[in-house]
Amino acid sequence: MIDSANIRGPGLPAGGVAVIVSALWLVLVTGGCQLLPTKPDQASEPSDPVEIIEDPIVLLPATMQQVIDLLDTGRTEDAESVLLRIVDARPGHSLALRLLEQIQRDPIALMGEKYDEIEVSPGESLSAIAGRELGDPMYFFALARYNRITVPRQLVAGTRLRIPLQLKVDPEMPDELAETPMQPLVSAQERGEGLALTGRQLLERGRHQQALALLLAAARSGNLDAGGEDILIRAGYARSEELVDEGRLEEGLDLVDQLIKVVAEPAANLIRPQRGWIQSRLYYREGLREYQAGNLPQALEWFDHAVALEAGDDESVRQAAAVRQEIVVQIHERALVHYRSHELKNAIELWEQALAVDDAFEPAQVYLPRARALQARLRELED
Repeated sequence: MIDSANIRGPGLPAGGVAVIVSALWLVLVTGGCQLLPTKPDQASEPSDPVEIIEDPIVLLPATMQQVIDLLDTGRTEDAESVLLRIVDARPGHSLALRLLEQIQRDPIALMGEKYDEIEVSPGESLSAIAGRELGDPMYFFALARYNRITVPRQLVAGTRLRIPLQLKVDPEMPDELAETPMQPLVSAQERGEGLALTGRQLLERGRHQQALALLLAAARSGNLDAGGEDILIRAGYARSEELVDEGRLEEGLDLVDQLIKVVAEPAANLIRPQRGWIQSRLYYREGLREYQAGNLPQALEWFDHAVALEAGDDESVRQAAAVRQEIVVQIHERALVHYRSHELKNAIELWEQALAVDDAFEPAQVYLPRARALQARLRELED
């Protein structure tokens, strides 16, 4: 019997198709993904009995068939819940992970931006089209999301369907692809143990985003143990670093906030320093924007916020000091103009402002007492 956990498709990091695509296509079309109607209202009509084909691949686990039916009818959250239970019970279940990836990843990121278009023929299903165009019927749900179709079963004949070029089958390429099993299936002893094991496997293989999506969904549903939370934090930390390197600071901060909300306090404490660092980077970026716009006081305020969060950030410390110096020098130059014109009140106010910005600014320390003393003498003469 062919184990459905080892069925893979092209384009995924873990490997390719290990079985004959046409057989899987047939069982999906006749089983999980029903032939699609030519009119929307036909989706609920009973179909004719389907002859069961005696083929080993028909023996998919009942829960996987349930997942396919749920996805086909647009019940994504329910399908994700079942898939998490499957992975928890059978760590490394490749088919479950593939379907989870289609649910959790952005379809454009998964399948690419460039595409061709085809017209759906009467009686065609998304699984049949995915099998023909992408080489794997199991991409039916990713293809649905790629085309903003919420209920795959309700595809209508005549629809213009986008087919991503990134996964489109090259007719000159051989059908057989190398199979690289992820992990022999084992039985998890405690709830969450299998999810933690799978997350660690994904993380060790550099598949940070997939590990993160899997464990974050598990944590939200309350199905992750303490060990799984630690792995989730590791995956989240790695992903947040990637987002920061790409300049997507807000996304990195949002990710860390999500993690803090769904894990217990010990795990949350591991990621909180990362939150402070990303927030300081956001403050620093805002400071640069204000500085480039010529708004020095606002720029200094942002740089000071960054330093307050990350006192060891030499870049923020240096930038704050430079802007502070630039501000007090400008104030001092204005104060000198008033001082030389004997507008002592204005000069005194400006040097006080300079010292409020930088109490170690030496010119203000020297000139302010002089200006105050001269102001006092002038008042005595007036009296």
